[in-house]
Amino acid sequence: MGPRTKRRKKDGSTVEEVVFDTSARADYLTGFHKRKQQRIKRAQEEAVRRSKAEKLTERKRLRELRREELKSHVEAVNAMLHQRDDGSDDGDDGGGSETSNNDREPEWTGFGESEDDEPPPQPLDREDEYVDEDRHTTVTVESID
Repeated sequence: MGPRTKRRKKDGSTVEEVVFDTSARADYLTGFHKRKQQRIKRAQEEAVRRSKAEKLTERKRLRELRREELKSHVEAVNAMLHQRDDGSDDGDDGGGSETSNNDREPEWTGFGESEDDEPPPQPLDREDEYVDEDRHTTVTVESID
């Protein structure tokens, strides 16, 4: 024997009998399939868990977005109300009336003589138009005289 050959050490114990266990062999061979099915099931459960978490974060984001929009809308409305309270608005009540400021009636001061002895107001003859979403209404005002 040359220098490259390996020699086995003999430990002195020899195997007297080899026992073949058929149930252990069946478990070993079917274990591959069982472990593969287990991995697939675990992956599906993880996908469901991730999907639920993603839906929750999306709902939370939408809630926050709506909350911010509502907050900005409330601030805008409050700013408009404060502006109107200060008297700095242009007198338009936002009702969609097409009459100008010159066509408005003077404010009612009550019964009796006015303090500055104004002559009674001239009879009014005018038409106002009101447009709603699907209705168009024309109102004609005439004096009774």
